[in-house]
Amino acid sequence: MAARHLLPLALLCAAAKAAIWMPLPSYITPCSRNDPDVSGCALKSGRAAMKDFINGDRQYRIPSLNPLRIDKLAVDEGSGPLGLAFTANNGTVYGLADTSIDEVRIDLKNQHVEYDLTMPRLELLCIYNVSGKVLLLPIVGNGPGNITLIGVKIRYIYDFGFESRTRNGETKSFAIPKNSKLEYNVTRAYIHLDNLFNGDKLLGETTNRVLNENWQDLAKEVGPTIAEAIGEVMRQILQNIFDVVSYEDAFPDKV
Repeated sequence: MAARHLLPLALLCAAAKAAIWMPLPSYITPCSRNDPDVSGCALKSGRAAMKDFINGDRQYRIPSLNPLRIDKLAVDEGSGPLGLAFTANNGTVYGLADTSIDEVRIDLKNQHVEYDLTMPRLELLCIYNVSGKVLLLPIVGNGPGNITLIGVKIRYIYDFGFESRTRNGETKSFAIPKNSKLEYNVTRAYIHLDNLFNGDKLLGETTNRVLNENWQDLAKEVGPTIAEAIGEVMRQILQNIFDVVSYEDAFPDKV
């Protein structure tokens, strides 16, 4: 299986320590930390806020995700049936607007959170560069590319710690997401790469057909890198919110 690397996302700046405190965004309903079903409350709140998350919120440094623009994704050449060194530049991901939150599991005591998400269709348009092999046959090319993933299931998991901050004599706790990981599955993948072999039509059509016939190997090599990009966006969004919204405001004693 190919090694995967996620390169920096242009639209998301690194989360910085915020000197300002802000209330929870108005479109997010707080959940009491004492609610015996805090996970159910968070699921309901997250579903209601999804549209606002997708559209972005500059005040909380949440970028628009409809579409999501990514500077660069890269996959190193692997040793599997599709041994591809693949780079996607100037990528645009469509389909996040249809994301649904299937389940939320929050364990405040152990500072652990899990989100289960479904994305019916994700489409990445990019300028690609590829080299390597497909079933022992060489492949090379660069130009416009399209990778479409159907039935994407993502489980985003992270732990969090706390940082205390004091302002005007008042001390509050701010959550710091850490140890995040992402589990990924897809039911189908499609790919089309223009200008393979310097525009050789016959070789290009044949190679695209072989890639699509071996979509499961394609999904294993390229799909996780796209999913990791989305996971990094989620991590940045959470970090940006938790930089300015205290734990006490997000999970008050009472609501």
